[in-house]
Amino acid sequence: MHQVRQAELEELPVSVLVQRMDEILQGSLAERYGVNRNGFPENLVSDIITTKKVSGYPEALQKKIAHITFAYLVELELNSVSSGFANAILFTRDYDEKTSWLSSTFRLREGAIRQYQIVSSRIAMEIFMDLLHCIETGERLESKRSKLRAFRKWLCDTANPFHYFAHVLLEAYRFDRNIRTPEVHGTPRLPKRLLLLQPPSFEEMNDAHRLTKVLLGCWIPLRDLLNGEQPSYMQISDAEKCWFSVYMNGSEEEIGERLSSMFESIE
Repeated sequence: MHQVRQAELEELPVSVLVQRMDEILQGSLAERYGVNRNGFPENLVSDIITTKKVSGYPEALQKKIAHITFAYLVELELNSVSSGFANAILFTRDYDEKTSWLSSTFRLREGAIRQYQIVSSRIAMEIFMDLLHCIETGERLESKRSKLRAFRKWLCDTANPFHYFAHVLLEAYRFDRNIRTPEVHGTPRLPKRLLLLQPPSFEEMNDAHRLTKVLLGCWIPLRDLLNGEQPSYMQISDAEKCWFSVYMNGSEEEIGERLSSMFESIE
């Protein structure tokens, strides 16, 4: 891998550009997990660019989609790296599930990583919305106010081939209201948790990862859709099983009704 100037990067053919992006992503995985990863999942830019839908686009649009795809995958990798930090700094062989949480320094370090993961998850969702919108329309999603609301209006249409991802949008709304908004608007939970010095519950330990986990489950279904195939599964909670059933077997009218009911309590 060699350095290139900005002007050179812009002139690369799409095949060379995508290869460079893939090599960077694969290089990171090799450095962190080793060369022989025995089936370790790799999400690559070429997964999207080589699909039936995107490969038929003009090269300029393919490049645009490639850059958004790369940004999305990089954000997911950044989130993964932060989990590696947690394992290296916090959850070492000296970790004790009772006594470690009594340390102010331990909790501050955990809070710093957690806060980043919350913000990073939301950044990944922003890019995911741009990616779907650009693949279908050729442009990033523009919004003067709420991007989630603009995405919802665009996505929840039975004519939109990406309405499969309504469950992802629903999880993003929940994540925004319950986790991200308190954190970035000045009412984080860490100060009170620090005062209590109680070990966090299983749910508290994992809530910062909720949105990222849902996004990670979207890659194969997205590839299927772009290859003209209907995804045969969803990574959803028990509460959303009805949506999967309607998506797989419902009429266009039933799908439309279910999409409306999923978001009727969300402003």
